[in-house]
Amino acid sequence: RKPQPGMAWRAQKDFPQIAFHQSIMVGDSFSDIEFGKRLGMHTVHITESQSDIADMQSSSLYAFANSLKKFLKNN
Repeated sequence: RKPQPGMAWRAQKDFPQIAFHQSIMVGDSFSDIEFGKRLGMHTVHITESQSDIADMQSSSLYAFANSLKKFLKNN
């Protein structure tokens, strides 16, 4: 169970190309963010209020997806 990383390690066993340090964990709970941090992932907290528990925050998954789309288009 989150935030324990066991399910991620099982996924990596099935898909060895997964690189956690190149992955993004997006979630709306502290356990989502803690899970990502334990695995060395970049973290994004979906919240309307001010938060500093993650590397980044966004007001919604839709807003984050749009910002990621713009970022990838420009890079």
